[in-house]
Amino acid sequence: MTQTKIRVVVFSPSIVSTIENPQAATVRAMCQALIDLGCDVTHLEERGNAWYRAMLETDGSAPLRQFNLDFPLVRYRFYDLLRGMERSVWFGRELSTADLCVVYPGSPDEVTEEIAGFAVPQVVRVWDSPDCDLPEARRWLFAPIEADADKRAAQVIAAVDAELSRRLTSS
Repeated sequence: MTQTKIRVVVFSPSIVSTIENPQAATVRAMCQALIDLGCDVTHLEERGNAWYRAMLETDGSAPLRQFNLDFPLVRYRFYDLLRGMERSVWFGRELSTADLCVVYPGSPDEVTEEIAGFAVPQVVRVWDSPDCDLPEARRWLFAPIEADADKRAAQVIAAVDAELSRRLTSS
């Protein structure tokens, strides 16, 4: 029997640019670790975000080329933040086949709000912040995290593994 890949969608301010964005190292480590575990990972970041623009203005496209060399299996895409029904349709399309959605602090509030209300039972929502201001009933799976990028990535993976194991044993 072949095992279906776990499909993971990750939102963060930027995975490509590290300029004033130290969490990019954590996002990269987590995405790579999930890929190494056999997951199908897609990273999404807002088109024209401040971190990406700062990188291009400061260093040109060299960091982008280096990112692609260092992380050839990390698939990333840019999105435009749509409004109203178009945004809901876009999120539905992006998340309808996802098993897991990870949202990092600094992602647009509209992303967090849309995903918080996305009522699809197969999507585990992981919010990478102990200061999550969602109501307790809608708070996402996660625990306080360490500062070190590798430790943080390991904790995200452990939380994801625990939740997916719980789901497998309860079904």
